Amino acid sequence: MISSFVFGQKPEVTLTINPTDAEVGETISITVKSNVQGQIEIDNLPSSFVYGYDIMNGMEQDMDYNTGQVITYYYSSQTGAIGKPGKYTIGPAFVKNGNKVYQSETVTINIGKKAPMSVGTVSAQQLKDPAFGTIQTNKKTIYEGEPIIASAKVYSKYNPTRLAGYIPFSIKGAIETHQLGSQSNIKVSQERFKGLDLYAFEYDRKLIFPNGTGTYQIEPFQMSLFQGYQSFPITSSAGVVNIRPLPANPPSDFISGVGRFDISRKIDTFKIKQGDVFKMSVEVTGIGNIQNTTEPHLNLPKGMIVYGDPVVTENISFNSSGADGTILYEYNIQVTTSGTIKLPPATLSYFDLNSESYQQKSSDTVTVVIEKDQSYVVAENDDTPSTKEENIVVNSEIRTKPLIKSESNWFGTPIYWAGLGTPILGALLFFLITKRKEDNQEEQVAKLKIKEKARETINYVSRSKELLNQGPEANDEFFSSVETALKKAFEVEMNVQQDRILNKREILDYVRNSKHSELYSEVNDLFSKCELSRFGMSASNDSKQQVFEQLSSIIKQLKK
Repeated sequence: MISSFVFGQKPEVTLTINPTDAEVGETISITVKSNVQGQIEIDNLPSSFVYGYDIMNGMEQDMDYNTGQVITYYYSSQTGAIGKPGKYTIGPAFVKNGNKVYQSETVTINIGKKAPMSVGTVSAQQLKDPAFGTIQTNKKTIYEGEPIIASAKVYSKYNPTRLAGYIPFSIKGAIETHQLGSQSNIKVSQERFKGLDLYAFEYDRKLIFPNGTGTYQIEPFQMSLFQGYQSFPITSSAGVVNIRPLPANPPSDFISGVGRFDISRKIDTFKIKQGDVFKMSVEVTGIGNIQNTTEPHLNLPKGMIVYGDPVVTENISFNSSGADGTILYEYNIQVTTSGTIKLPPATLSYFDLNSESYQQKSSDTVTVVIEKDQSYVVAENDDTPSTKEENIVVNSEIRTKPLIKSESNWFGTPIYWAGLGTPILGALLFFLITKRKEDNQEEQVAKLKIKEKARETINYVSRSKELLNQGPEANDEFFSSVETALKKAFEVEMNVQQDRILNKREILDYVRNSKHSELYSEVNDLFSKCELSRFGMSASNDSKQQVFEQLSSIIKQLKK
C-alpha cells in the first residue's frame, strides 16, 4: 500500500546510521526512511550486532519546492550495538511494496576498540555523599597535538532515574572538542568502587585536542541527579592532564601531525608540452590530529612551479582513536622546461606515538616527458658573474629574437602608453569581474545553507506540534524534536554554515554575550526540560504544551 504517494514521484529509500564512528558496545541508531510504505529489511548487519530495545516508527511530511507537492516519508529506527571492532558495510535497506522492491545505498561504519578509561581523584567527603562525580580520561600524560578522551563518571548510592542542569567539564586552551557517541542513551550499571557497591554511569564522552604544553586542569562538571522527584546536586572533582612538548629539531617536512600518517601522489598525464599545466593530486591519510596538519612537501624540480593555490578536500571523522580520514590537495603545476624529468617523491614527516620519534613517509617517484616548444620563451637571470667583460655591471637578459631597431622613436608617445595601458586595464577589469563573481557565488551558497537550516527549523517545529497531543509513547520524540528545533534556530541566528549541530554550551555562551542575553534563562530552562524528559521524567500534555509555547516564543524573539 502506498499512502500520499504523488503520481510520477520517484521512489526513494535512504539508510542512515548514527554515529558512523563508534566503540565496541556503544549504542548506534539505524534508520530507514522512504516515500514508499512497505516491509523493511536491512542486509549485512554484523553477526555481533545486538538489537536494542528502542524502536521508533512514524511518518513526516516535507515540501518539494520544485513541484509544490507535499511528500509523505515513512521511517523506522532501531538502536543496537556492535560487539567486535572493525569496518562494516551495512545495507542496502529494502522496502517491499506488493511485488516491487526498492533499495537504498550502503553505509560504512567504523567500530573501534573501547578506550580504557581511568577514574580521577575522589575525596573522602565525596564517598560519604549520596552521589558524586569524577572526570575520567584515557591518558594522564599526552604529547602536544595528541587528543585525549574525557568523560563524566557518576556514582550514586541510589538507582538514578534522570539528570538535569548539566554543566559540562572543560579544559582552558582546548582548541577543539568533538562529542563521542550519543548522550541520549545512558546505561546505569552496578560497580564496586573503593569498597562500596554503587550505581554508576558514564556521560558526555568527548575527544579533546588541547593547545600548548604543561599541566592543565579539567574544570569540574555539575548536574542534579534525581531519584523520582528528589534530587542531589553534584559538583565533580577536577581532572588533570599533562601535555609534553614534542622532541626538538623536527624534520623540515614535518606537517605537525601526531599519530600515524601516509602520503600518495597522482598526476593526470606523463607527457606534456612545455609551458602547459598538468594536475597533481597529493593525498594525506592518517589518524591522530590530521585536521590540524599542514601541506606536505612537493619537492618539485627546477622548471616546475605551482600555478595558483591548491584545491583542498577533507574527508575526516572523529572517533576514540582521534581524527581519522584523508586530505586531498589538488595542484596545477606549470612546466617551464623540457626533456625527461623525474619528479622526486612528495614527502611528509610526523611524530609517531608508538616509537615516540619522527617518521617520514614518501610517495612514488614519477617520470614526466616534456615536449619542447620552440615558441615558448623563458626569461631567466644568470646569477654567475661574468669573467669576459669587466665593464658589465648588470647581466643583461638573454634575447631570444633578433633586435629590430625602428627608425622612428615612439617611446613615451600617446600611442605607446595606450598600447601599454589597454591590456593592463583589461586584465584588471577581468580580475575584478571574476573576483566579484566568485564572491557572489560563495555568498549564494552560504545563503542557501542558512535557508536550508531555516527550513529544517520549521519542519522540526511542525513535527513537535504534531506530537503534542499524542500519548506518552511519543514523549521522547517530542522533546527530541523540540531540542533539535531550538538548536537549528540558533544555527540560523549564529549564521552557522557548516553541516553540524551546535551544542548547549555554544548556544548558551552565544546568548549570554549577544543582544538576546535576556533569553539566557529561558533557553537554559528549555534545554533542562528536554533533558529531564529524556532521562525519565514523565510529561503530561499540559507540560508539553508549555514547552512548545516556550520554544515558539524563543524562536519568535530571535527573529526580531
